[in-house]
Amino acid sequence: MQLTADRPLTARAGTHIVQLSIAGPSAYRVEVLAGGAVATPVDDLTRSYVDEQLARTVARVITLALRREGATVESAAAAVAQFLTAAPVLVAGPVGLQALARLGERRQVRPTMAGAHHAAISVPQRLALATAVQTGGSIRRGRSFPAPVLRALARKGLATLIYRDGSSRPDIVSATLTALGWREAVAA
Repeated sequence: MQLTADRPLTARAGTHIVQLSIAGPSAYRVEVLAGGAVATPVDDLTRSYVDEQLARTVARVITLALRREGATVESAAAAVAQFLTAAPVLVAGPVGLQALARLGERRQVRPTMAGAHHAAISVPQRLALATAVQTGGSIRRGRSFPAPVLRALARKGLATLIYRDGSSRPDIVSATLTALGWREAVAA
């Protein structure tokens, strides 16, 4: 769904409400409200971000964490912390925010001349999508999901690649699902 200044995105997660809104120019707010007669903000889960995709992903991580059986605010906060540490360029503080702002400027993988980006999603790519749903939208590069699998997902528009900061060459660390990637992963 499209996020606009006058229309925040809202999701129910157990007894909580997770809301994503535009707080200002290049500012996106993820706010979690505890349900009840009067909705009260949950300070441990309410934050602002400078990147819309990151804010959307954090909102999804919180929503999925709070929908689990026996979920608590602490378990949701731990899920967010785990997600943020999985992508080293997304550290807190002014340096991290600058790195986050540059993240959108990185060139992603180009489509191939042979049209591989139009090919059906392979089994390793499906496994990566399923794993991403379980981890809140992030896929770490490793033996199970090497760089070619992550590049293929990015080429198809299903993920955004996260590169290691300060490297002399593009070094993929992980990938984060895009809105299209989430739809594909959930539909599978």
